[in-house]
Amino acid sequence: MRSVGGRSPAALDTKLDGAAMARAARRWRRESVTAVCAYNDEVAIALLMGMRRAGLAAPGDLAVIGTDDIPLAQAADPPLSTIAFDLEKVGRSLADAVVANLSGRKPRLTPASLSPHVIHRAST
Repeated sequence: MRSVGGRSPAALDTKLDGAAMARAARRWRRESVTAVCAYNDEVAIALLMGMRRAGLAAPGDLAVIGTDDIPLAQAADPPLSTIAFDLEKVGRSLADAVVANLSGRKPRLTPASLSPHVIHRAST
């Protein structure tokens, strides 16, 4: 992991139930964590649930962002910020890279070809 502001990120592996997520949220607050980027939107939504259980709120106590932009992200409380990808474009780029590699050509896969973009909602 890379240091951010002189501190290493505080990674935590936890179950997706309310009690476990509440413990995680309280621990991060004790460690002065200000934001969490969850593995995906489902984990981020579970964290929001745990935060409510712990008496914490996003983004005031802990900003939360997920990835995938699942439809439920908009309905979360608060609506979840997320990192979205154009999965069709990503799939096409990866397939082109595999074909190029198998053909002996250098793949033209770049970070830009993955086209991630942030969808800002109320959790951050």
